[in-house]
Amino acid sequence: LVSGKIALKTIGSQIFVGDSDNVIDKDSVVITDEKGNVVTDNYDITLLSGTLTVTKRPITVLSGTKAFVYNAQERICEDFSVTSELNVVGKHQIKVVDSTKIKDVKDGEIDNNLTFIVVDENGEDVSVNYEINCDEKGKLTVTPRPITLSANSDEKIYDATALTNDGLFANEFDEENEKGICVSHIVRATVKGSITNVGSENNVIDETTIDIVDGKGESVKDNYSIVEIIDGTLTVKQRPVNIKPTDKDKIYDASPLSTIYTEVLETEGFYPLVDGHRVVVDEMGDIYEVGTQTININKETAKIYADDVDVTRNYDITLSSGTLTINPRPITVQTETESYVYDAQEHFNTGFRIIEGSLVANQTASPVGATVVRNVSQDVEKPSVENVFEIEIADESGKSVTSNYDVKYAYGTLTVTKRPVKIK
Repeated sequence: LVSGKIALKTIGSQIFVGDSDNVIDKDSVVITDEKGNVVTDNYDITLLSGTLTVTKRPITVLSGTKAFVYNAQERICEDFSVTSELNVVGKHQIKVVDSTKIKDVKDGEIDNNLTFIVVDENGEDVSVNYEINCDEKGKLTVTPRPITLSANSDEKIYDATALTNDGLFANEFDEENEKGICVSHIVRATVKGSITNVGSENNVIDETTIDIVDGKGESVKDNYSIVEIIDGTLTVKQRPVNIKPTDKDKIYDASPLSTIYTEVLETEGFYPLVDGHRVVVDEMGDIYEVGTQTININKETAKIYADDVDVTRNYDITLSSGTLTINPRPITVQTETESYVYDAQEHFNTGFRIIEGSLVANQTASPVGATVVRNVSQDVEKPSVENVFEIEIADESGKSVTSNYDVKYAYGTLTVTKRPVKIK
């Protein structure tokens, strides 16, 4: 220009990454001199377009670092931070669309590789306008999941067989506190414990045999940290039995009645003896004469044996009473029958014989009392009277033992007949 200045308008705009022409509106070109006078017509104007260029906006991102506790699932961390001075513009957002997965402890420490896009407020992908760099990456690791293993506990009533239980279990999955075995995982191990007699024994997990497998049967033991192993308890309880002397009875024979025999009552809450076991007790009772005696087992001396082995301590013994009974010895006595011719004298007959049963050896019977007849009976329907008397039975020392007999009588008769006389 000779002097003055140029005023003009351009037609051009570039928002997204790329190039476009910046064109001068020829109708808008005005040239003025130093006095402000328009002198445009004095010039032969040639218009040349410029170029508008938008380059990608550089952003540097650092992916997150995280240590996961093993839970049998693939884990991702989509955390990140923008470390550059520049960030996305306006309402644009950085969005993670792909990430590195980690699952097992054996994977070690790996880079957290994230793939990003940028979206506008409408969710449209505007990533072409950005250059996102994530050269420095966070790290991902999986740490062993803490679990506690416990051997099963068990108990039973003594039955002379060994109690064992080879089961074990881990504490249940606890998502909040990040402990306990994962769902579908199973602990396997040898569990050693056995008890037969009354008492308790530990049920112990053999640590050298422990393995943990997933639903496919593959070992995942290395993903767990066994923080505690708890023994179980095997307990054998005493076998409740109710023992009583066997009731016994006999007919009086002047010898003592006692017993060493017992029976086990299978009433509610009590068990029979284990097969092959037997009760041994002291002799009980000492009854000689008719009657019933209650007998009891001496708990201090009562024993239970398996063959020749004393297993009494394995039983919780309740004792009940029994009875010994001596019943009267039955005999039937026949008194004698006799007929007398009237002679004005008293007559009796104390003869008898035992027609049923018998006396005990060395015991004797004697008549007691007598029926006396003298006159002819005036009752034509009863010309005779029964020969009634009793007997007394004594042992060889002379002691009466009659009460030990049940004596029945078959009475004979005594008859006085008229004395024949001739009167002339």
